[in-house]
Amino acid sequence: MNLVELKEFIDAHHCSDDTSWQRVVFDELFEMFSVIPIASGVYSGNTTEEIADERKVCDLKAAKIPNWQQFCIERNVTKPNWGDKIGICTGPASGILVVDVDDAAAFENFCRVNNIDSKFRTLTVQSSTEKFHLYFKYPDDGMDYRNRSQGNSGCGFDIRGNGGYVLGPGSIHPVSKSFYSILAADEIAEAPDWVKLWSLNRTLPASDPDAGSHASSNGLRDKLSHLSAELRSRIAADVGVGKRSEVSISVMEALIAEGFTKEEVLDVFLRHPVGAKFREKGMAWFDREFEKAAAFVASQTKAQKSKSLDMSLELYATMQEFRYYSNDGKYYCKCQMGKGTVFLDIESQEYSGMIFSRQAAKTNSTGTTQQMRAALSRLKFHALDNATPVDKICRFKQNDHGLILNLARVSGECVVITKEGCSIVPQPDILVQKDADTLPIDHIEFGCNGLHACDAMLELMGITNMYDQHYLKMLMVSWLFEKVATPILFLIGEPGSGKTTLASALKGVFDPTENGGAYLPETMLEMALVLSKSGIAYVDNFTDLNKKIQNGLCLAFSKGYFPKKKNYTDTETVNIAMNCPVILSSIEVPHALQNDLFSRMSFFNITKKVHIAESDLNDELNKLYPKVRGELCNIAVQILNIIDNFKALGIKRHGDFDKLGQAYCSIVADEKMYKMIMKYRVKVDSIAVIKTSNIIDVFVKFIESNKFMFATMTDIFNCLVKICDSNSIGNMNPATLSKEIRKYSSLLESIGIAIIEGGKVDSGRVYLFIAEDHVDSNVAVELEKIKLNPSLICKEYCNINGIK
Repeated sequence: MNLVELKEFIDAHHCSDDTSWQRVVFDELFEMFSVIPIASGVYSGNTTEEIADERKVCDLKAAKIPNWQQFCIERNVTKPNWGDKIGICTGPASGILVVDVDDAAAFENFCRVNNIDSKFRTLTVQSSTEKFHLYFKYPDDGMDYRNRSQGNSGCGFDIRGNGGYVLGPGSIHPVSKSFYSILAADEIAEAPDWVKLWSLNRTLPASDPDAGSHASSNGLRDKLSHLSAELRSRIAADVGVGKRSEVSISVMEALIAEGFTKEEVLDVFLRHPVGAKFREKGMAWFDREFEKAAAFVASQTKAQKSKSLDMSLELYATMQEFRYYSNDGKYYCKCQMGKGTVFLDIESQEYSGMIFSRQAAKTNSTGTTQQMRAALSRLKFHALDNATPVDKICRFKQNDHGLILNLARVSGECVVITKEGCSIVPQPDILVQKDADTLPIDHIEFGCNGLHACDAMLELMGITNMYDQHYLKMLMVSWLFEKVATPILFLIGEPGSGKTTLASALKGVFDPTENGGAYLPETMLEMALVLSKSGIAYVDNFTDLNKKIQNGLCLAFSKGYFPKKKNYTDTETVNIAMNCPVILSSIEVPHALQNDLFSRMSFFNITKKVHIAESDLNDELNKLYPKVRGELCNIAVQILNIIDNFKALGIKRHGDFDKLGQAYCSIVADEKMYKMIMKYRVKVDSIAVIKTSNIIDVFVKFIESNKFMFATMTDIFNCLVKICDSNSIGNMNPATLSKEIRKYSSLLESIGIAIIEGGKVDSGRVYLFIAEDHVDSNVAVELEKIKLNPSLICKEYCNINGIK
């Protein structure tokens, strides 16, 4: 149905005792807008007090689902089970901005005073007598148009934008018990400027005091035109929350001193930005403050015009119109620039330029650099006491509010993940950072269940082993938890095997960047600076790094920072924080890395090349990414609720990751599965490390080919000499071989190579070497008996070799 047909259908059926017609209407609205289910029922009370008491127990206009705000941005594609009401989410998902009129007479007066034509030709829904909703198109200009309540200001309406909803046609009103009907089935019109400005908490289009309006008298227009430029700029300027009372009262006093009557002051406050506080608080506030201002002016003796303020003081006054934040001893100004909100360092040229620009708009004079420095000196003292501490974020942040994912959008939006759910919020009070090659995350589908898209992505990349898939999904979820020390993912494979493709695909889930974002730092400081500003750092060809930088990476992950200090000076050490996830890749596992760094790595041997064209692969990934992100965010919500129920398992360098992994496994399968996955990973990682020692790698293959052996180290050495090349043996002898085997003993045990010590013979101590995964079950039983009685090892060795 179109709107006209829908209106006719509602008009024809709303008196019917059979309410099945509501479901027909709601199904049609589901196709038009992003909708949500609303609590069913009506209030039984007859008086205002009785209904208020019932509403305290159960709000019958409330949404039935949690985290419904996400459907203001992302359209709800799941059809709800309908009750007797439907909620239409306002905002970009439905493409609507709604004027919710609760007092038709007050709204008519508001339109008259502000020269607004009240004959709107747009979709209009009547909620009850003298109450209606005007539907307008949500502007596609990059601005965030949100809810705005007019409180008791007497305007008679509220704005419903991003983050809100209205009850739709066909819904029953819980108080009047009448059905919402379509009053006018006109096509939804473009949002007028006054609607957009009020949604943005700004004044009406005719905000220039010089412009006036038809409702103003000629005398008032003349008075406004003769005010000083400074006072007129204060009347017309938007003022941030926290400064409105001070500015409103000072303007009120100035107008009274200039001879304005109470009615004229009220007219100014109704029309211009200076009245923002009044429009929020209402007439009671205005009457009270006007009396105070009039008394203050009357108590003052008429003075000559004060000299104009020193420009540095004027610049300082302009600076104080903004809110300030602090991080690590630096101060930032939060302001609107372009299409989004940004934080500007008060020491930066961008900040000075913004202040000069604002000042020039007021007084046609910017001032000098020296005056700006003087103003900044004052501002630092002001910021010291008034700045709000905030965190910095590249991609991930974990604080008291939950998990935060920076979407790197111009508007500054972030995903906030809490125990209650996920939602996209406008620029939070957090210092959002990004590099020049950082790409925005445009789409996330929070409505996805399970991990089907994640599995499809990994299979597309050639990851088919179940344990590998689960481990990578755990790893990707852990990236959202900034305070969890996530393992370093190390991809190993020949050129062309798909290492870079896989790394870029994984990085692209939460940290898409131009050209995959791979880099190879040339200095330790360069690496530190990149790690401190990255979402997910990807170092390609890791073995090409020099030993100093490799060891520096270990230091970064051991202590979480890199100390930067100038040589031969008394400069204080600056710690550059490093806590971003890291992906490394190389043709082979690096030799002689510190054990501490090895213990933080998870090695993946990439042997299969993805048999799909790069353009087709990117198309498939881009289709999967929104669902993959949504699935991982939803899993993170569930993990937040249960992670504290688990304890670390004692795996070196995996404390917090242990808890997260067990929580993940308990959600998708069984918490015991985590131990199985980690056992498998320990074996895989041990094999990767063992391959860095040629002689130990050959030793393992030799024992596995023999399944089990009774031998001395000399015997083993002589056998290896026969099958190894000279480069593998080098200057080694039986004693140094023994030391090398002891060095790798824990890793050998992890891959199933058991070494049991027995007694001595003339040629040395005898050992039982067993490749436990390769022996037959019958043989394993006999060997187990010998392991329990090591004295038998020497006896068996002598029997085999004919020694008495």
